[in-house]
Amino acid sequence: MPDANASPESRVLINDVAIAPELRVDILEIMVAQHVEGGDLFDIKINAVNSENQQIKWIDSDDLSPGNRIEIQCGYRGELTTLLKGEITALKVDYGSDQPTVMRLQGFDRLHRLRRGRKTRAFNEIKDSQLAERIAREMNLTPEVQDSGIVHPYLLQNNLSDIDFLLMRARRIRYEVLVTGSKLIFREAKNNLGESVSLEYPKDLKWFRPRMSTANVVSELTVRGWNPATKAAILGVARGGDQTSLMGGHKAAPALTETAFGKTADVIVEMPVATQAEADQIAKALYNEMALGLISGDGEAVGNASLMPGTTARLNGLGTRFSGVYYIRRAEHRIAPKTGYVTAFQVVRNAS
Repeated sequence: MPDANASPESRVLINDVAIAPELRVDILEIMVAQHVEGGDLFDIKINAVNSENQQIKWIDSDDLSPGNRIEIQCGYRGELTTLLKGEITALKVDYGSDQPTVMRLQGFDRLHRLRRGRKTRAFNEIKDSQLAERIAREMNLTPEVQDSGIVHPYLLQNNLSDIDFLLMRARRIRYEVLVTGSKLIFREAKNNLGESVSLEYPKDLKWFRPRMSTANVVSELTVRGWNPATKAAILGVARGGDQTSLMGGHKAAPALTETAFGKTADVIVEMPVATQAEADQIAKALYNEMALGLISGDGEAVGNASLMPGTTARLNGLGTRFSGVYYIRRAEHRIAPKTGYVTAFQVVRNAS
């Protein structure tokens, strides 16, 4: 974490060039929202009126046109971290009657390109990871993928955008789809990794609101399919011990629920499977995703670029039940001259 006396700083580059000092002083707030599923976005609030002559400014600037590349960095005392590399997609202006005119510069990382247009096409003998590689290259993105293992005889992209189709495939096996700069990442969810940052309540963790719920947790989960060739059932089963990690907790969500309410089971039949290996993979993925619903929470910390979706954070000072490692699903960074730098986040955990 930064020194308590460090001053927040930010830097914005458009088409790889730092914005002019005159524009930088008119920035009222920078917001970057990062997600573990889908694209990251930004919203930059800019003063758009000259206080001396009340004339409009910046609104017609070519630098702020849709399509221009943008990079946003935040941090402390010159030690800045890139939060987002993306593209400007929208301009919004509030011409107020009793308030100064304010413009909002908005956009996304390059994942937004995968949402433009829908396609219907078929893929034969392909892994989900190979599908991610192909889509990345079609959009001039560099693929960084983790082998998903299972070869599917046939996949249909039925009137879906590339990103919606890829996210649908990723959810089945608990993979993440991220874009960093010009790189598309397709990988297993990383809640099993050690923490990347540690926060202490009430020091750098300003507030935190967790909720523990066992309502949707079962002891055993089965994915059921049918093999028409052999006329035999396909059963993929996941149970205690199939969790990827206890995330520093003492008892996993299914075991905790079984102790409290007895053994329970759930069967998934609406998700088509073609092979035993696919059923096993999906069952374990859904089991681990279900377990992560044990504890969910949202909070706010002193601004920290290390609070990134797809990584884990250790939260301390919350008592035995709620202290521990959490998986970050969303982070929202805000930096402004008046309020400083804060990071809001949403997290989940599979054990207590």
